[in-house]
Amino acid sequence: MDDQENLNDTTRQQLELLTGLLAKVSRLEFEVATRQTRQKLEADIDAHDLQLLSEEFSRKSLRSRKLESLQMVLVDVKEKFEASLSDQTSIIASQKLNIVRDSIA
Repeated sequence: MDDQENLNDTTRQQLELLTGLLAKVSRLEFEVATRQTRQKLEADIDAHDLQLLSEEFSRKSLRSRKLESLQMVLVDVKEKFEASLSDQTSIIASQKLNIVRDSIA
C-alpha cells in the first residue's frame, strides 16, 4: 500500500504542479493578448490621429492657398482702383481748369 500511496502522492503533486503551470500559462496568454490588444488600439489611435492631422494640414494648406489667391486679387483690385482714382482726379482737375479758363475768357 505504501507504494500505492506514494504513487498517489506523486501523482497528486504532479497534478497540482501541472494545474499551477496551466494557471500561469493562462495568465501569461491573457497578459500577452491584453498587451497585443492595447498595442493594436494604440496603433489604430495613432493612425487615426495621423489621418486627422493630415486632413487638418490639407484643409489649412488649401485655406492658405485660397488666402494667397484672394490677397493677389485684392492687390490687383486696389491697384486698379488707385489708377481709376488717379484718372478721375486728373479729369476733375482738367474740368476745373476749363471752368476757370471759361470764366476768365
